[in-house]
Amino acid sequence: MMNYWLRFRLRAYAVMTGHLLKRHWQAVVLATLAISPLAMPMMEQVQAVGTPILSLLSGQHSLRWYGGYVLILEATGVLWATVQRSMILGGDFTKYVTTLPMPPLVRRRVDVCMLLLANSIPLIPAIAALTSIGAAPLPASQKVSQCAVVVVLSSVIFAAQLCVLTRQWVQLLGVAVANLLVMIALASQAASIVWSCQIFSLLIAVALIVKPPMSKTQDGHRTFADKATISMLVNRVVAIFPVAYLEVKILVAARPWSTFSRLSLTGAVAIGINALIHVEKLDERAVPTVILLLPVTALLLSGFYRVLVDIHNPMASYLQALPVPPGFWSIRDTVLVILISLPFTTFVIFPLLPRGISTAITIIVLHVVLIALLRITQLRQQQSVLWSTVAAAIWSVALWQLLV
Repeated sequence: MMNYWLRFRLRAYAVMTGHLLKRHWQAVVLATLAISPLAMPMMEQVQAVGTPILSLLSGQHSLRWYGGYVLILEATGVLWATVQRSMILGGDFTKYVTTLPMPPLVRRRVDVCMLLLANSIPLIPAIAALTSIGAAPLPASQKVSQCAVVVVLSSVIFAAQLCVLTRQWVQLLGVAVANLLVMIALASQAASIVWSCQIFSLLIAVALIVKPPMSKTQDGHRTFADKATISMLVNRVVAIFPVAYLEVKILVAARPWSTFSRLSLTGAVAIGINALIHVEKLDERAVPTVILLLPVTALLLSGFYRVLVDIHNPMASYLQALPVPPGFWSIRDTVLVILISLPFTTFVIFPLLPRGISTAITIIVLHVVLIALLRITQLRQQQSVLWSTVAAAIWSVALWQLLV
């Protein structure tokens, strides 16, 4: 079945690509002559073609520069695949073929083969970069490390292309994590961090490539379609964290404006801290700045404890009748607030990654401890704001003595 389906897709791609090249063959010839001048030596041509990838291997840029450059390369690759989406997926006849009882894994294999064929031109810089690295007079260990960067980056870009082609928007979160790991690997000088980030990034990319898209249900509707992306994400969250989903739904339904304003204010504070570090170029003072200002996000988010308790109180008799251990809802409330805080904390800590992973992890862990402790002060009957502020100040002083 896979052979017939792949043969049909290849034929459709060849026909549609042939028509396109027939209309624009002059532009293709001129672009080829401009990219590869005949007077240039062969190895210089190879190095020139691989320059977009080789620029990442200098190791002389900041994490912010690497992040922007990786995103530009990825956006270019995704755009290249998007403009060919109809040709890669087989055209209009694919809508009929997708209704046939074909295993999702077979569809995924065919999609991967077709995307590899469509990427024949974007893969040329990667192959040229590997060739240049192999011909360069470098130590063997450095060659292996640089080749690994090229392979990992190409895999992540390929995974992003596949997610966009098959409209699997949720899996782009995995691509974002892989991008972050690639940026850290490029900016770091420690071999252990470089190889660990590369290995984990490659595993994420391979998992996203291998995982087939969601199949159709019996009534003919996709369980993961273009218009049902948010619903599918909610269903997955419900399956994994049913209690957390219930609390989030109650929180949004009972206090929508309070929840939105609190999250917006926390996001504004996080963006302000990050911008302050970058604009003022607080290289040596970045850690003290984060230690002083990060508790503000904890104070804002800890207000959710009081909101959740106010929501639980009207149905306390019903919740007590449920077969759950003592303190079940208190623990769930604490875990929920911690999970809400993690994206903001990570965003604030991001500029500290080039200065040491251990420092960033220490601040994140102790910030989680602070948010858990703020539950005690927030639920006091009197002067809860004052006691929460005192607790945050003590946390800043203790962490200052530990890290500064």
